[in-house]
Amino acid sequence: MIDGQVYTIPLGVAKHLNNNTWYPVHTYTKDEAGNPAQAIGQKIRRMAFQSLEFMDVEDFGNTAEKQIITVENIAR
Repeated sequence: MIDGQVYTIPLGVAKHLNNNTWYPVHTYTKDEAGNPAQAIGQKIRRMAFQSLEFMDVEDFGNTAEKQIITVENIAR
């Protein structure tokens, strides 16, 4: 794939690549005993896919916090 081009790929492939194409930048910390330990300090994304056709429900986050309310009838 070439950067900046538009491609049609299955949604499952796009989600997999969005979630699994990063590399770690390690940092050094100390554990509970004071011994040096290595940890992932930052995740650098190598690529990302964005849909041009739809909004994914998972992009909205927790739906319990953001409930959608519809009004069907308004009495006047």
